[in-house]
Amino acid sequence: MMYDTLYLCEKPSQARALAKQLGASKTGDGVYVGGGNVVLNAYGHLLNLAMPADYGDSGPWSLNTLPILPQKWKWKVKAEHQQQYNKIAVWLERVKVVVIATDPDEEGEVIGRQILNELGFKGDIKRLWVSALDPNSLKQALGNLLPLSATETAYHAGCVRRQLDWLYGINLSRALSVSSGQRTSVGRVTTKLLAELAKRELEIQRFTPIPYYTATAKFGDAVLEWQPAEGHDDVPLLPADGEITGICIAASEYQETLDPPLPLTLSALLANAAERGIDLTSGYRAAQRLYETGAISYPRTGSTSMPGAGKQGFAAHHAIINTWHTCPDWLPKDCQVIFNIVHHNCVLQHMGEATIHVRKLVFDMGGEIFTTTDRWLAPNKPRAAGWLLCEAKRQIALESNIKTAKFRPGDQVRATLSVERKQTVPPQRFTEAELLRHMAETGIGTEATRVDAINSLVKNQVAERVQAKSGCSLELGPTEKGMNLIERLPSSVTGTTMETQLHNALDYARSGQVNFDGHLCNAARWLAITIEGMKSCNLRSSTVGTI
Repeated sequence: MMYDTLYLCEKPSQARALAKQLGASKTGDGVYVGGGNVVLNAYGHLLNLAMPADYGDSGPWSLNTLPILPQKWKWKVKAEHQQQYNKIAVWLERVKVVVIATDPDEEGEVIGRQILNELGFKGDIKRLWVSALDPNSLKQALGNLLPLSATETAYHAGCVRRQLDWLYGINLSRALSVSSGQRTSVGRVTTKLLAELAKRELEIQRFTPIPYYTATAKFGDAVLEWQPAEGHDDVPLLPADGEITGICIAASEYQETLDPPLPLTLSALLANAAERGIDLTSGYRAAQRLYETGAISYPRTGSTSMPGAGKQGFAAHHAIINTWHTCPDWLPKDCQVIFNIVHHNCVLQHMGEATIHVRKLVFDMGGEIFTTTDRWLAPNKPRAAGWLLCEAKRQIALESNIKTAKFRPGDQVRATLSVERKQTVPPQRFTEAELLRHMAETGIGTEATRVDAINSLVKNQVAERVQAKSGCSLELGPTEKGMNLIERLPSSVTGTTMETQLHNALDYARSGQVNFDGHLCNAARWLAITIEGMKSCNLRSSTVGTI
């Protein structure tokens, strides 16, 4: 029996939601059929790039055989998913059209297309690009299926990312394993992340406190802070604590607008949740479950644009939004917390910017500059408060923040001076929230890979989580094994070279180019030079590490 259209999803949850929308019912072999449609799913990456042995390199590892550079890339089915792969092959023979309904990103594009390529499907192929699994989003997307040409750049970008990561991982892992005599795995994201943790750890270990001074001048409810002149921030040229006369040298009042916090990316959402006591893995799973339930939009996004804001191409994800008004009460607490964070952020975007009043005063006190800045909301003007209306603590703080009277240049005051000697303190290990934000700010990994990268370091015992001294947050830092491993790696590997090469290749692919030989050759040349350097170094160590 022939069917009209097969919808190929990435995971079972997508298939369930799509089948319900299409009115398809589940058959005995786990496939949804109805109305001439067939809906079935892969299990994520059914296909992966083949390992060196599949290219004929099955002998002992040696630096002399590196780098390994496949002339034609091969893909291989995961053994545990061979049965599902075979099922897809059977059903493809019974349809005229396939709609790729995998995740709306570059990885999803590779997953869907590569299965069809390997199985040699020759029929018509279309793309369902939908950022949420609620009925309204699915209905709209099903009525606006895209031609395959519309997602061509996403496919090529996903492929080149896979290929470069294969080259880096396979070659550097083998090179370091041979050079050090220890079985070691090196990855582009995890290596850079571990290097960042090690850098922070060294800053802590080598820290030397430096003395400095702070000074305040108080009159009435106002507190003015000392602003040291350049080169004189060590000892203020002030009398001892006590009374001091000051003269106003500048006074200004104006209004400024405060935009609401940025719409949520996945990293921002998980960092926010981590500060509420939900670890990254639990937060990630909760966000995914909410997406599969239809309560929020696609979570693995790095966009801070709201839907419809500006001119976005089909592949430009919007920020995470709630697609339901409330979170189902049958979902667990972690899901409730994640949903409330998303919903609250969306409300703030809807409320818009806030207008606040600012008063800035500058005083000369004993030849030193002291300043204070007050910010407050205009009384009885709730609309001007914008998003701050939904931020009770900030709103109350602003409403009670008028501490200084109006001054004009030349006005004098008598203030109480207080000078305090302090010392700088060492930096702290990254909390989970801080590390995730740092990764996002510095471009380490993607929204889909950052949590896995952190967990991988902990799993392989090159990093550890410890309870922070204050609060409920977890701190992350390298173990001794991790520090030793970073010391053994060439600086070119722990630096930005791999990320730069990858980003250049991705930019090239996303611009519509399809020939990546030049970028792959650049990576191959860099690998050859790096591996040659390892040959001349004594990298042997008694510590086993995997990153």
